[in-house]
Amino acid sequence: HFATRDQDTPLMLRQNRMLRQYGMGSYRRLLRQVTRDPAMQLFLSLADSHKDHPNENFARELMELFTLAEGYTEQDIREASRALTGWRVSRANGQVDGTWFDRERYDDGVKRILGQRGRFGTTEILDIVVERPRHAPFLVTKLWGFFITEPIDRASKRELVRTYRRSGLRVLPVVEGI
Repeated sequence: HFATRDQDTPLMLRQNRMLRQYGMGSYRRLLRQVTRDPAMQLFLSLADSHKDHPNENFARELMELFTLAEGYTEQDIREASRALTGWRVSRANGQVDGTWFDRERYDDGVKRILGQRGRFGTTEILDIVVERPRHAPFLVTKLWGFFITEPIDRASKRELVRTYRRSGLRVLPVVEGI
């Protein structure tokens, strides 16, 4: 789901630990951690995306692969990429050792994304996409397809979407009887 490759081994190990730590909890929290992850930021060019030249890679993958699959426009991606500017990588001894937010490189202007208007930043963009009606059906269908070979039927999808939403967007909520 969160594909990353070709990063230094310490970054990939760090990402693996993060995914294990947050993978069974709130999807919103997991998405926030993935967004701040140095390996992901480097892989999708979020690190060093500047307000004068926002990089759209992360915003596109956020909507297309991580949360919605459809129901957004190219303009939504451009605006989200503006909201995601300002992230930088920190280095020690020639190695990436983390990320940090540089307010000077962040586009603090008003953005219009998925029908909402405001001075959005990273956290707000992540909240906007997971709160979209299309998010829950997309995610439960994707998870179902990973674990079960038969296509999901409408009743199962409807129940899993309800469960996911009731659980506060927990990735694998505890469901009695399963």
